[in-house]
Amino acid sequence: MQNWYWFGDGTVEGDTLQVMLLEFVKTGTGVFDFAFAGNAVASFDTDDMSLTSITDLPDSDVNWGSAIYEDGGYTYVFGVEDNQAQKFAHLARVPSGGLATAPWEYYADGAWTADPTGSSRILEGVSNEFSVTRYQGKFTLVTGDATQPLSADVVMYRADDLAGPYTGKTVLYSTPETGGNVFTYNAKAHPQLGDRDTLLITYNVNSFEGDDLYADAHLYRPRYIDVDLEIPGRRR
Repeated sequence: MQNWYWFGDGTVEGDTLQVMLLEFVKTGTGVFDFAFAGNAVASFDTDDMSLTSITDLPDSDVNWGSAIYEDGGYTYVFGVEDNQAQKFAHLARVPSGGLATAPWEYYADGAWTADPTGSSRILEGVSNEFSVTRYQGKFTLVTGDATQPLSADVVMYRADDLAGPYTGKTVLYSTPETGGNVFTYNAKAHPQLGDRDTLLITYNVNSFEGDDLYADAHLYRPRYIDVDLEIPGRRR
């Protein structure tokens, strides 16, 4: 049996870099024959980036670590309930500085519960990685549109509260690479690299045929785009 980790989002706690891990197990011989096996947190010493520990998290069907948001003494962790054709965002939190050590709480229909299986869906149609940031006075969620299979659209939702409701779905960009064997995924925003009217978006590109990547290595590189989000009538 073959197991491996994929990195999720991360945060720095003192002199430690904490990175969310998703564990997967091989289920067959095909490229996409694998299944989610669990969540963990990897701790790295920021002095030399050496791995100091891996801490397993309680069993959950949610892939935690899609996005992290720090606020008000808490580290908020978004995750994805991945049902292949349908993907739903979930939300958890832990006291700041305790991602790998403190008890987690899970958002459940307006309240917080200690039950790792009790979190509720807060948004449908997110990709496995996305971003949640405070931008232009709103909590802003940017994701590849997973309401349709292999969609080329990068979309934005906004909310007044971190837990939502996230509404106002807006298409920010349609990836020109999408088509044939090629697909794009895991779009996210980086407002710290733009300004208040321009949002930097990144996304990944891949192919269902591995030979395509060897034929054109540029295909596999991430893409960076600027999206104009100026609010009409707002004074600069």
